[in-house]
Amino acid sequence: MAQADADVAKNYTALLKRLDAHAGKALRDDQSDFIAYRDQIAGFNESSPKNQPISANSCATAQPSCPAYASPPMQV
Repeated sequence: MAQADADVAKNYTALLKRLDAHAGKALRDDQSDFIAYRDQIAGFNESSPKNQPISANSCATAQPSCPAYASPPMQV
């Protein structure tokens, strides 16, 4: 995992050098927003047991709540 992180950091740094100032700022802002959001939600599953199988009622197997999901497919 540490090697993957180092590779990402290396690629990110190389990419920033190729971007103009405006695009570089946009990328840095996007990354900052992502990291802030990630850190905000990082604790959402702290109380979940990590050594038990996922139950059938978990969100991993839940049906989407989007109304379009419940609709029959369109006929063309």
